[in-house]
Amino acid sequence: MKTNMLAIRAGTKHVHAAEMSPLMCRIGKEAIAANGCADSITVHCRKSTDLCVPEHVPARASLVVTEIMDAALLGEHIVPALRHAWQNLILPPQPRSSPRSPDVVGDGGSGNMSASNAEEACGGRVIPQSASLHAVLTECASVRLHSRLVRNQVMGVDVSRVSVVGSDHVEGATPDSNLTGARSSLLAGRDSVRSSEPYSTEHFSCVRGGVAALQRPENYAPVSKQLLQVNFNHPQVPIHLTHSLRLSVDKCGVLDTVAVYFEAVISDGNSISTCPFDGSSSDRSAWQQASFPVTRDKVLSAECWERRQTDLCELCRSLEHSTNSMRVCAGDVVTLKVECVDNDTCVAINVADIKRHCHTADQGSGNSIPSDQASVRPSSTPLAGSRSEAPLVFLDRAHVARLNDTEYWRSLQSAVASLSPSMPAVLRVLDLSHGLPLSGISLISQGQGSAADSRLILPEAEADIRTAVKQLTDHHGIEHQIEFMSVQTACSAGFDIIIADLIAPLGFLYTDALQQYALSRQYLRPGGTALPSRLELWAMCIDSAALRAQTSVLGRRPTLGLDVARSMNAYQVRTFIGLDAATLEFVQLTDPVCLLDVDLDFHPKYPFKEQAGEATVVTTAGGGVTAVVYWFKSYMAESVVVENHPLICQSVESHWRQSAIMLAEDRPVAAGQHVRLATSLQDGCVDITVHDT
Repeated sequence: MKTNMLAIRAGTKHVHAAEMSPLMCRIGKEAIAANGCADSITVHCRKSTDLCVPEHVPARASLVVTEIMDAALLGEHIVPALRHAWQNLILPPQPRSSPRSPDVVGDGGSGNMSASNAEEACGGRVIPQSASLHAVLTECASVRLHSRLVRNQVMGVDVSRVSVVGSDHVEGATPDSNLTGARSSLLAGRDSVRSSEPYSTEHFSCVRGGVAALQRPENYAPVSKQLLQVNFNHPQVPIHLTHSLRLSVDKCGVLDTVAVYFEAVISDGNSISTCPFDGSSSDRSAWQQASFPVTRDKVLSAECWERRQTDLCELCRSLEHSTNSMRVCAGDVVTLKVECVDNDTCVAINVADIKRHCHTADQGSGNSIPSDQASVRPSSTPLAGSRSEAPLVFLDRAHVARLNDTEYWRSLQSAVASLSPSMPAVLRVLDLSHGLPLSGISLISQGQGSAADSRLILPEAEADIRTAVKQLTDHHGIEHQIEFMSVQTACSAGFDIIIADLIAPLGFLYTDALQQYALSRQYLRPGGTALPSRLELWAMCIDSAALRAQTSVLGRRPTLGLDVARSMNAYQVRTFIGLDAATLEFVQLTDPVCLLDVDLDFHPKYPFKEQAGEATVVTTAGGGVTAVVYWFKSYMAESVVVENHPLICQSVESHWRQSAIMLAEDRPVAAGQHVRLATSLQDGCVDITVHDT
């Protein structure tokens, strides 16, 4: 809504704005009234494509302003929205040589655009004028660990035959989904597995573990290297697409993802760029970039994925290759296949081909001899595990990162190894883990439950989980020992071992797991064990201007003097989920303190219905308390703790994030001051308040 008010400030007579979200409409109207613009701005709580002339706006507009651009430019439907606007809401375009005198503006809010009346003498135009999309071949360990399984063994379980792909939205693929090999088209199987964009979003300028472009700027920035260009000021809003884009590799590395950014021309001589590699996009910019991970389903040729050692330079041959990754060398040329799909609302990118630079080592010198004719050939000895023929399994990206977290699985393996040797030879094991139940499979395939009559009970799961479990259990010869059923049904026979992960990777408690765990614990057989046995809630106070900027509007300066903060901040989030303490700039104001200690063995029934606790801490530094960061310690065995501690889980391999309770305003404190933290836990939901002592 800010652009509406800026238009009025610039002399526009009247503005019509479209916003489909009722909440954002309410906030917008409050902000408009607070700035004295209520008589000049009409807010329509509907999509811009639902607006009509003269039912909603009296006449066609001379100027439309829209900001419905996502990280990959097209994802918020800017092209269909503007095509509709040109056909129904905007005056025909005026020749560039003619003078422009727009006196009415249309504004695009979050996902929408609007128009309003204008004098017929004025031609129509759109801000931004045009935009282009660019791709950069990129190495990024964080994307790698969230997008594919890079390990061949977890807890002693051979996972090399499972081809796991990370997805932001997994919606339960049907068992007959055609995902048995590398896709031959960009959309094969997409609708049945994911209804969202085929990319994730990243702040590459501050991603954990860093990012490296595998190209020099002159090889990805020029106009000739654009993925696409779109002209918003043409009534047809044409998209000029580079269907086959060749990008040269200038630096040896792992091709983890194709990073995509856009450049938008706002007006002549005025543009914005979201490129994270040239310093033009601030580390804390609101704009993220689109990330198209290079996973097996995005590589159209199996020969590109499984390459030979001889395709690599001498340096790359010496590196570890068991990471299920695509390593590229300087001089290689990667060809991307690009398509616009879903009514021009989404860009899809696949790796179509790689021309390999020939790296025939010169005797004694290590120099390489280039050859333009070098290409990828099938390999009988792939560098990574034999995953090429395995059906693709789509899992939540956070669960893929968990599979790649060595320290996490080392802790679970220690916990399983500490189980009492006096347990019966035939075990009934319940694994309530989210994602792949590797702890239970490890127990049944090689641990104390390896007797042929032992059973692993798994809750009802989506098709992808079932597919992966079948691949793993078939490979280990234990498929007959696995049963999927509801926890309520399984409880009647009791359990010898129960394993649960109660902490979500993003730092909150799984409500469903808490309920299932509490129920199933009541059916432990005599001498049985449930993991975890204890759960602690820990917290610390922090001062963070960066976190405050992410969750509220900081006065009038960022909004060019407009009074927007009061309206927006009334609806600011209180609980921040998925905070990454490893990349967040903050000052620690207190030492960590335990607020709750729940002994799960002591509580016979549901211990998470309602818990309360408090602790007094002494500030170690002065500042303003922006938030209280909290995390959990899960005691899997007497000396084995799984925790998402913000000061410990900072490596790129750690999948853990934290949560925080935001204060409405920073609370000033001085060093040495006593502060009381009071907490409540209700059905897994945490709340923390800060008080003076």
